[in-house]
Amino acid sequence: MDVRARAAERTNGCGCAHARQAAAPAAELEIVGADNRAIVADTKKVPFRWVCSLEVYFENPDNRKEFIRWPATGTLIGEKHVLTCGHALINDIKGTRGTTRRMKAKRITVIPGRWGTGRTAAEQMPFGSSETAALDVPKEWKDFLDPVYDYGLIKLKERLGRGALGYWGGPASRPATKIRAVKAAGVRGKAVYTAGYPADKCGHLPQTGSAPDWTVNPCQNRAATQWSARGTVLSTRGAGTLLHDLDTAGSQSGSPIWIEDSKSGQLELVAIHTGYEDKGVSNRAVILTEDVLRQVQKWM
Repeated sequence: MDVRARAAERTNGCGCAHARQAAAPAAELEIVGADNRAIVADTKKVPFRWVCSLEVYFENPDNRKEFIRWPATGTLIGEKHVLTCGHALINDIKGTRGTTRRMKAKRITVIPGRWGTGRTAAEQMPFGSSETAALDVPKEWKDFLDPVYDYGLIKLKERLGRGALGYWGGPASRPATKIRAVKAAGVRGKAVYTAGYPADKCGHLPQTGSAPDWTVNPCQNRAATQWSARGTVLSTRGAGTLLHDLDTAGSQSGSPIWIEDSKSGQLELVAIHTGYEDKGVSNRAVILTEDVLRQVQKWM
């Protein structure tokens, strides 16, 4: 398929919202079967400590003095590098009066292990936060929004991963974690896990399913608490994309997808969740292939 044709495919996943007005959650598109998501009770544990809440702001195409908020999710993979989806960094943004323009995120705040219902700032951000110094996406995403290339890297101003926090694939994590090149054939049928910050939850509620619009829209803790899910890789599409049945919602785009070794307990990062593929049937992710990791390493 020509990459230009792919631009019309879905790039949902981030819960798009004007800074003063929240949008409806996209959970109904990404929930597959029974919703088995569970709130992460302790975000200081591995690997949830490295799952980052991203507060992304794009300029409003109809008023450059205003911003449109796109909460998303990412994974800390280095002292100052966060892996996420491409559409959280560059996307076609619809303004408040209907103008659509391809734009680069103007500002991103990264909060690893965020716990939005904490009583104090220290509880809400147990590992602090950092603004973004730079961001990168593949040319195929920037120019054509090709979903095969829907990934990107954030470089932070602060070295959040230095010291006690660490990062995915770092030398001191327990249980051990790793990142290595993955082949599509090696993940088909595998049990997988994810965690992220869904926009259909208001703090820790509801425990199952999605909060109704009238509850979640004005919620101050929307997309601020971390939820996990388990599922299966249903199939792969070519070498770079997998389809899965992990339950997710808007703002979980960029979430890590990992496999747990049944013998050693080691956690292997294998993909980046990017949105839904077939409503109520499957969701989609970019596989961390050799080509993807080579590109990420160049950016780092």
